[in-house]
Amino acid sequence: GVVFEGEGNVRLDFELDGALYKMVRNIVGTILAVSCGKMEKSRIPQLLSGGGNRGNVPMAAPAHGLCLEKVFYDAYCSG
Repeated sequence: GVVFEGEGNVRLDFELDGALYKMVRNIVGTILAVSCGKMEKSRIPQLLSGGGNRGNVPMAAPAHGLCLEKVFYDAYCSG
């Protein structure tokens, strides 16, 4: 979800049941590229489908602003 924290600060919360290497950083980098006008939002479906030129993919967001707050293992432990 998107949380507006005031003073121009925004927090993006992700809840995943699995993630690929740099997945969240790539998603955030794409959101930043669209919001800064460096990429048209109409390109997002093409990026998600894996089609097109991978050389023109937005840069991943820097890792220094990311933190892992909680991990849930309920399904793993109960099986």
